Amino acid sequence: MADDRSKPPKKKTAANRLGKYDVGYAKPPPATRFKPGQSGNPRGRPKGAKNKQQHISTETLHDIILSEAYRKVTITEGNKRREIPILRATVRSIALGAAKGQPSAQKLLLDIVNKTEAARRQAIERTAEEFVQYQCEWEELFEQYRAKGLPLPNPAPHPHDLQFDEATGAITIIGPQNEAAKLKWEKLSDDLQGIEDSIAELQKFSADPKNEDIKHLIEADIAFETNIRDRIRAALKGWRKRT
Repeated sequence: MADDRSKPPKKKTAANRLGKYDVGYAKPPPATRFKPGQSGNPRGRPKGAKNKQQHISTETLHDIILSEAYRKVTITEGNKRREIPILRATVRSIALGAAKGQPSAQKLLLDIVNKTEAARRQAIERTAEEFVQYQCEWEELFEQYRAKGLPLPNPAPHPHDLQFDEATGAITIIGPQNEAAKLKWEKLSDDLQGIEDSIAELQKFSADPKNEDIKHLIEADIAFETNIRDRIRAALKGWRKRT
């Protein structure tokens, strides 16, 4: 029988060297484990370090969405290329799909149009209510001043200078919008009256036979004054100073 001592000794496996400890997920070898009281970060947390949180405020998210929605992209129309906002390009794509008979695009487009029109009507109605309320409040105040025999107030903007468009809901102000602008408009109105009086006088001189020799000069003055008058009229848009 052969001597067993002639055989080379068997190498101990890792399991034998570590005993019966199972090494695997969440079970590192004992030699690599932290000792009790030993920190995994010996240097510690850097001074002044703060917890970093990935947080986007509502305002920031709002800005991001609008920025992306109105970011321009290049599209091709026929042989031309032009830039339009992504939002417009998206709606156009839906409309084109609806025109080609795609049921999902048709349903989506009708839904968008109906909601948009409803929101538009509501906005016009709210503006109309505010316009009527503003007019009524000032008319009541004017009546109180008339009853007391007092001069009527002259606010800016004046309620009689407001025009409401029922189709679009737009309010147009034909007149000054604040007290500083009112002074400028009133001065322009005074200037306009003076120019109109001057034109009337010049026309009388021009029609007088005694001024036949200088009629061409008078006509030139009339043309000059008329040009200024028309420019002031355009600026005032028919508005006149209230006395």
